[in-house]
Amino acid sequence: MNRRAIAALAAATLLTGCSDSEYGPKLTRADVEELAEEIRVTVGDTPLVFPRVALHGRDEAQPFPAAGAKLDRIELGIGPYGWSDFEPEIRKICPLLARRWVASVCKDPWAPVEQAMPYGSFFLVDRDAMGFFDRHHTAAGRTWGERLRAMRMAPGKAIAECDRDEESGRNSCTAALLLSPQLVAVWSVGGSERETAEAKAGREGKAIAAFVRYAIAPAEDFDRLLPAMCELRRPEAREGPDGDPCKV
Repeated sequence: MNRRAIAALAAATLLTGCSDSEYGPKLTRADVEELAEEIRVTVGDTPLVFPRVALHGRDEAQPFPAAGAKLDRIELGIGPYGWSDFEPEIRKICPLLARRWVASVCKDPWAPVEQAMPYGSFFLVDRDAMGFFDRHHTAAGRTWGERLRAMRMAPGKAIAECDRDEESGRNSCTAALLLSPQLVAVWSVGGSERETAEAKAGREGKAIAAFVRYAIAPAEDFDRLLPAMCELRRPEAREGPDGDPCKV
């Protein structure tokens, strides 16, 4: 199973609290329908709409956010939510998803949205609630909160604050982007031979900004989202077996 599919299925397990079998969680049709439902919330000063299956980091003992709730933060993950070798029920989620962006990634790990956005997950946070990241420790010593306080954020400019992990010899970086006066995107980045951590933060920051503006705003605009994501795909992005939607 693709690692992003594993992450999506793990998110589904976390969200529903379903029991496990030897092959993983067993979802019911009702679980899948619930995961496909959209959540409408406000984080900071920004209204957002996204399917429940995209919500990461939620304690299964807690209910989903209420419609219209004002939240300090959310954690979202982008991946092929309906792609699983072991869980047949989750494969049925794709036709239930309302927005074009999520339908585009549902069974396609090569989708432009998938290949432009950060690996794993990212946070959208109220600027006044950044203290949450003091609990996020790193192998290199400083917490995410300490790194964020060291940044001089400016609207529209992603910043990466890094430390060297002496044990692995690699840089460990936290990135942030001020999306609006009260909304900040925060995520983890790492460099590679083809893209430095700073360059990756800049590219992924632009992808997150486009995603917030065109994908999870109250009104989706996929016709603007797709070309933006096509331009922002990671350097190692590959064309999938069904062709490249950016060339259509």
